[in-house]
Amino acid sequence: MPSIMGALRHISAFSLAALLPVAILLEGSTSGAPETEAHLRQPGPERLGSERLGSKRLEAEWSDPEQSQNKQLENKQLKDLQLKDLASSYERRLTDSLKEGLPFRDDGFAYAVDLGNTMRAAVALGNRRLFDRAWGMIREQFLQVDTDDPRAKHTVLWRYKPGVSPDASGSKETGLLADALWEAHKRWESPEHHEMATQVLGAYLEHGYWETDRRFIVKNYYNYGTQTLSESTWVLNQMPHTIRKIACGTGDPSLLRHARGMARFTEAAYLKDGFSQEMYDRGIQTVFEDSDGYYSPNGRLKLQSSLEIARALFPFNGAPAREIVGFLRERYPDVYSHYYYNPRSEKISPLGEAPRQTYALSERALTLLLATRFRDSLGEQFLLEEHFLRDFAAREIIPKLKKRKGEASSTSGTFYFDIPLVLEAIQRYLGPREASGSAGRENCEQSSGRLQSSGGLQGGGSLK
Repeated sequence: MPSIMGALRHISAFSLAALLPVAILLEGSTSGAPETEAHLRQPGPERLGSERLGSKRLEAEWSDPEQSQNKQLENKQLKDLQLKDLASSYERRLTDSLKEGLPFRDDGFAYAVDLGNTMRAAVALGNRRLFDRAWGMIREQFLQVDTDDPRAKHTVLWRYKPGVSPDASGSKETGLLADALWEAHKRWESPEHHEMATQVLGAYLEHGYWETDRRFIVKNYYNYGTQTLSESTWVLNQMPHTIRKIACGTGDPSLLRHARGMARFTEAAYLKDGFSQEMYDRGIQTVFEDSDGYYSPNGRLKLQSSLEIARALFPFNGAPAREIVGFLRERYPDVYSHYYYNPRSEKISPLGEAPRQTYALSERALTLLLATRFRDSLGEQFLLEEHFLRDFAAREIIPKLKKRKGEASSTSGTFYFDIPLVLEAIQRYLGPREASGSAGRENCEQSSGRLQSSGGLQGGGSLK
């Protein structure tokens, strides 16, 4: 993959002037994006304060004839260079810090999700040394290989602490490892990573079960002691996008069927504005007749969870991702980590009356990732998305990275979770746009299209 520096795109002022009117007229068009976006609701026109940068203001800035387009391009290049330099410094810091050993958090545990995020970021960056270091730690302390329990084999221990017996796998952690290994196989053409990715994915699927309505559901964890699955089910632990990408790469129809079944289950958790319910429990249906089993404790919606759910659904239905990016685009910088859903009014509002809460760097990174995916799918209509991305990176990513630059990795409980996510997001944003897909992937897309025409996911139509 070309370096970030080499990927900076130079667009002439003439090209900008020629494309600008088309981009403005076509804002919100779904041409070139996943077919499932045809039913999208556009973000509401509300304005929550003059200091907030909604899409209308962004359009006005781009369409202002008095503003020098050459100056805009120069400013973009300077911001991109600044972002690249910050990312490079954090990449070195992350690589060097893992030389010292496992990335323990404040509670004395090392978490598999942190190393899984690091592996994915390393693949995006092309940093084989960082990848091998994180993968070695996972393989040595987290991956369950020497076990007589067939359901535990190739699962991933959710957290590790010296002297503490392994208690349970994490389904999210196991799926994340399968995803990172598959990405490594695609980048470095490693047979070892290919084989291990499919084995770990098989262990991830062992966390799940089929419901009678053709939905496949993965539980939260597998208890090594009792050899049973958890009772609870978190929607964000569903990773149909990972199953699908490996299904497309291997041509395995069984995996594709699992991916579709999981996407059906995940899509049904959708509420509105890109947000989804957090949990699922069939037992609720026996208590409340009108319940579908999905709920969020106390009506709280975590932005992180909904962003991850939208990301998982993107290859099947782009509506949740498009809507949550639109929701945040209308409101940033006033964005909250937690929101409240009122089922009577069907409104989603910030939780509590506190002054502006700072949403996490990981949530900013996921927003940048999702918005980048849409930019890459828009073709000639990318200008408005490009402007939003540039402004979002300048206002919401760069200052946060500068502020955290001086903190010690060992004293920040979320460093090894947040930083890999933001490094991957920056690389996707500054790097070359993702291609539309190889012939094999197109064949897989055609299979998914047959699902849609035969009563599966129907575009965005089933979104409430």
